Amino acid sequence: MQTKRLTDYDKQAIKFLESTGTELTINYLYTGEYFPDDTEQRDIYQFTLTNGHGSYSAKFGDSIQNTLIRQYKSGKRLDYKKDWDFCKEHKIRVSAAGYTPKQRVDKPSAYDILACMDNYCPDTFEEFCDEYGYSDRPLSDHDKVMSIYLAVREQTAGLRRIFSSDELEQLAEIQ
Repeated sequence: MQTKRLTDYDKQAIKFLESTGTELTINYLYTGEYFPDDTEQRDIYQFTLTNGHGSYSAKFGDSIQNTLIRQYKSGKRLDYKKDWDFCKEHKIRVSAAGYTPKQRVDKPSAYDILACMDNYCPDTFEEFCDEYGYSDRPLSDHDKVMSIYLAVREQTAGLRRIFSSDELEQLAEIQ
């Protein structure tokens, strides 16, 4: 069995978890639409960060590329001709025996999860819209933007509940 080689990014994430006494669990949930505007399906996971201060749990949508690669490797995606454009675009070699992996195809790593964590959220919905470029969106997008804002607030509160301000600064450096 081949052992996965850890990148410097992976090592940085593992060091953060160890130094903060935090355990990360990642469980596959399903393959489906993750973002409101998704037109393709992706693997969706539930992750939980747990330490002496409590826990924070949320869903994580993997990249569409990683989802397709995993499907090729596991044999769940066999229509190579239909997906050849994907293969050429991403320089993926597909054979009758299956995908020849050169990239990560298992569940997301600690780095994948932690690099997406941010502990900053503007105080008001209006400030959020202005800072992230949503202020010029049509009113029909209001509900989608509000759901994003509420998710960011929830993540911010969850991270602040389980990590100190010094630890949050370390977390921000994982990127």
